[in-house]
Amino acid sequence: MSNFFARVGSADAYASAINNIGGRQSRLTQLQGNLTAGKRVLKPSDDPTAAAQAERAITRSAQVTIQQRALSLQKDNMSQAETVLGQASDAIQSFRELLVQAGNGANTASDLGTITSQLTTLRNQLLTYANSTDANGQALFGGLGSTSTPFIEPNATAGVVFAGLGGQTNGTDLTIPNTIDGQAAFANVTPTTGAFAISAQSGNTGTATASAGTILLPTSPNVLAGNSYQINFTSGTNYTVTNLSTSPPTTSGSLTMSGSTVTFGGAGNADQQMTLTGTPAAGDSFTVKPKASIFDVMDSAIAGIKHASSGTSAQASVSGSLASLDNAYVAVQAARGLAGDYLNQADVIDSNQQTKAVQLEGDRSRAEDLDMLQGISDFQNQTTGYQAALKSYAQIQSMSLFDFLK
Repeated sequence: MSNFFARVGSADAYASAINNIGGRQSRLTQLQGNLTAGKRVLKPSDDPTAAAQAERAITRSAQVTIQQRALSLQKDNMSQAETVLGQASDAIQSFRELLVQAGNGANTASDLGTITSQLTTLRNQLLTYANSTDANGQALFGGLGSTSTPFIEPNATAGVVFAGLGGQTNGTDLTIPNTIDGQAAFANVTPTTGAFAISAQSGNTGTATASAGTILLPTSPNVLAGNSYQINFTSGTNYTVTNLSTSPPTTSGSLTMSGSTVTFGGAGNADQQMTLTGTPAAGDSFTVKPKASIFDVMDSAIAGIKHASSGTSAQASVSGSLASLDNAYVAVQAARGLAGDYLNQADVIDSNQQTKAVQLEGDRSRAEDLDMLQGISDFQNQTTGYQAALKSYAQIQSMSLFDFLK
């Protein structure tokens, strides 16, 4: 049997060696890039499946980041609202303390004037709290929607009116509301009788005062429910009653007081009564509403004390206002508690989102990150192979038949 040897040309040997060196150099460059970036997958073609998994994790992680930013803003707003409601509660308590002080029989007219000034300052301060805005100028107590000023005073006799849209926005699994329902917090005070609330207009010049506690329960609930009235005195004993809930408002003819009793509402304006303390003057008016705002309560208390000549005469106004003011305080505290609940909910959402972010980062890392120990080992092995290829090529290249023919 004869041996067969295939002849390999020098050019083929050189080309094979060059290709081997080039391949090892390319692989070494790739490994160096992986080590530098710390990633196993630098482009989709490296591992299409892993690249797709990493891209999905990155997209979801970006969504979580956006949601966390939005939640942070919502949490800041709710924290600010909770703080403002705490300040409002303090203002109401201070107002109550001054009311009790005004009922002291030892007070003179001068003392009552000083107290009235302090009460007015607290009332205006509370109005500022109710119109608080966030860093973007949006009302914190606008409810379902409002302008930047949800509580306005359209004219000198209308008092404070809620210009927003009452109602509380709902959160989701990932969000909390930006605002608190200002109507429920400041403009939905239940009178002490559970029927109507009375507010004396600030421009009254007579000495008459009235409290919600003097109103009788309605005899015709279906007629009276939800209606608001304005009682305007044309003299010390005569008055008209305007139903503000009809469109346009309807005014009854002149009626005469029976002693200190004023009747209004229903057919013939005789379904409800309120009892006045003191004497009204021509031009005085009282507003009667199913629900009062805290500002109605304060304005009525201030008007009663303003027209009192002594602490003894102010006691009737004070006693009628304290119970309604306490109801208003409860409403503000309830709103503050709601804000606290939303802040607790925000903490839970934030914790869940952070956990999700960690999981998504783990998914991305497993899909595209490089095991550094394995990467370094592969790089060293490839470096050794590349150096061996260079040395072997150098030896082959130096070989020549003429070296053996000498």
